[in-house]
Amino acid sequence: MLSLMRSKAAGWVSKIFIALIALSFAVWGISDMFTGMTNRALVTVGDREISPAQYQSALQQRLRVLSERTGRTLTTQEARQYGIDVQVLNDLVRQTALEEQADNLGLAVPDMVIAERTAAIPAFRDAAGHFDRNTFLQVLRANGLTEAQFIAMERSQLLRQSVASPVERNFEVPNTLVKAAFEFQNSERTGRYIVLPLSLAGDVAAPTDDEIKAYYEENKRAFTAPEFRALTVVRLEPADIASSIEITDAEVEKAYQERIGSFTTPEKRTILQIPFKDEAEAKAARAKLQSGADFEAFAKERGLTEIDYNLGNVTRSQLPDKNLADAAFSLQPGQISQPVEGRLATVLLKVKAVEPAVVKPLAEVRDELVKALQLEKAREEISALHDKFEDERASGLGLKEAAETLDLPVIQVDAVDRSGHGPDGQPIANIPALNELVASAFESDIGVENDAISTDDEGYVWYEVVDVVPEAIKPLEDVRAEIIERITDERRQDALQQIARDAAADIREGRKTFEQVAQEYGLTPSTTPPLRRGATAPGFGQPAVTALFSTPENGVGMAFDPSSKTALLIQPASITTPEFNPQDGQVVSFADALRNNMADDLFGQYLSSLESTMGVNVNSELWSSIIGSQS
Repeated sequence: MLSLMRSKAAGWVSKIFIALIALSFAVWGISDMFTGMTNRALVTVGDREISPAQYQSALQQRLRVLSERTGRTLTTQEARQYGIDVQVLNDLVRQTALEEQADNLGLAVPDMVIAERTAAIPAFRDAAGHFDRNTFLQVLRANGLTEAQFIAMERSQLLRQSVASPVERNFEVPNTLVKAAFEFQNSERTGRYIVLPLSLAGDVAAPTDDEIKAYYEENKRAFTAPEFRALTVVRLEPADIASSIEITDAEVEKAYQERIGSFTTPEKRTILQIPFKDEAEAKAARAKLQSGADFEAFAKERGLTEIDYNLGNVTRSQLPDKNLADAAFSLQPGQISQPVEGRLATVLLKVKAVEPAVVKPLAEVRDELVKALQLEKAREEISALHDKFEDERASGLGLKEAAETLDLPVIQVDAVDRSGHGPDGQPIANIPALNELVASAFESDIGVENDAISTDDEGYVWYEVVDVVPEAIKPLEDVRAEIIERITDERRQDALQQIARDAAADIREGRKTFEQVAQEYGLTPSTTPPLRRGATAPGFGQPAVTALFSTPENGVGMAFDPSSKTALLIQPASITTPEFNPQDGQVVSFADALRNNMADDLFGQYLSSLESTMGVNVNSELWSSIIGSQS
C-alpha cells in the first residue's frame, strides 16, 4: 500500500514539491499533541497507553462530527446516554492494538508519504490546485486540530491500514459459497395458507391458586412497579413570556412590509408552448397562428401530446428556464409570444389563463404577525431571564421561590419513571426536553441543585428531585386478575398450536387434504404473493415466512404469530431459484457485498485476537471518574 502511494509522485517536479512539503513538516516540528495529559493511563493495550487526554480529544472530535451531521450541538451527557463514550473508547482500543502490532512488525511511515498524502487532500489546496499551508492550517483549526495532531493521526492511520489491509484485501469468497448465498437470499416462494383464529381453542381450565402463586413467584419482575420520582420543574421558553411583550403598531407595520412575500400568493399562469428547431421555423409558425390557427390544434398536428405542450398552471419560480419565465409572464392572456430561445429549443408561448397574485391585507394577518414578533423578542430576552433566575437561586431562594419571583411557570410532577411516563403509563405533558430532563433527574437526588437543561425552542428547564419512590413488587392480590388472564391466554395459545400441529399431521399423513381442513373449520385458504426470505405480506408475518421457507415442497408447515395470536397452516405452492451467472451485474454486486461483510467479520476476529494476545486493561476507577465528570 505504501509503495503504491509513493508511485503517485512520479515526475521530478512532483518529487521536488513533495520533498519541500516534507521539509516544511520537519521545520514546523511535531509538538506534544497531548499536552497536559495525566501520568495515569486510562487503558493499556500491550505496551501502549491511552491517556484520559487522548480519550477526551477523541470524544470531542466525534461529538463535533455528529453535531455537524445532526445540525445541533451534542453534549457529553448525550454521548453517555447514547453510548457514544463507550464506542469512542472501543475505537481507541482497536486503533492502539493495530498500532502496537505495526510496531511489533517493524512497520514505519516515512515523512515523504505523509507529505504526499497531505498534498493530495483537496481541502488543503488553493484556487490553483496547489497545496497551501495557510489553507491547511485554517482547515485544521476549523476541526479543532493542531499540525502535530494531524501528522500524528495520519501516521497512525497509515500504520493501522498497513496492518489491516492484508487481512481484508487478500480475503476471497469461493464461487460455490457466493452461489449458495445468492440463491438462498434471492429464491422466491409462494404458499397457500389457512389462518386458525384463537377462538378455535375454546375454553381452557382456569388456573388453581397454587398455579397462580407459582406464576407470580416465577415472574415477579413483570409485576414490579418501576422507580418513580417526584419533581419540581420550572419552565422558561419563549412561548411562556411572549404574551406579556408589547408590540407597537409601527413594529407591526414595518414587519408586514418586510415580510410581505410570506403573505403573498404569487401569480400563476397556465402556459402553452410549442418547440421548433430554429427561429425561422418558429416565426413561420407564429405567422400562421396569428392568422387564426388554433394553438393547441397546431401543437397536436406537430405530434405533441398535452403533456408536451401544456406546462400547467405555474408560478414564475416554477419555470426553471429564466428566458421562458420572463417571456411567459410578460404576455397578455391569449397573446402568442415572439420566438423565445430556451435552454433546449426555440419555442412559441401562449398564456391560456392568469390567476393574479393575492396579497393578504395587514388586518387579516395582524394577530399572526404580532405573535411571531412576540416570540422573536422573547427569544432575545430568554438569556437575560436565565441569568436573573440563576441570580435569584444564588441569593438563596429555592427553585419554586425563584420562579415565583420572575413569574415563571412551575410544574409539579407527582411521579415519573425512567421512560418519562407517569403511573398511568402516559407520557408526562407540558415539559420540554422531557427525555433529557428525566435522564438527568434519575442521576440526581433529593436536595441537589441541578443545572438548567436547554430546550429545542431556545429555552430552559430547571428541576429538582422532591421525592423518590423505589421500585417495588406489587402484592399478589393486586395482580391476581392479571395473572389469571395471562395464564388463560397462554393456555389458549398452546391449545391453538396443538390444533394446528394435529391438522398439519393429518394432511402430511394423508388423512385429510388442505381444503378439507379449511372446510372443517369454516375457513378459506389464501395464497401469498411471491416472497423472499425476510419479506412479509399482509396477514403473513415473519414467523410464517420462516415456516414457508423451511417446509419442503408438497409438505405442510405450521407457524404461530404472537402479534395476532393466530396459527397458520402453510403449504409451499411454488419455488423459484434465481439463475446464477457470475458475470451478471447483480451477482457481482452481491459477491462484493458478501466479501466485504465476511472480510469485516474476519478483521473483527483478528482484532479480538490481537487484543486478547496483547492484553487490554481499563482503569475502571479512572473511567468511572471520567464518565462521572461528564454527567
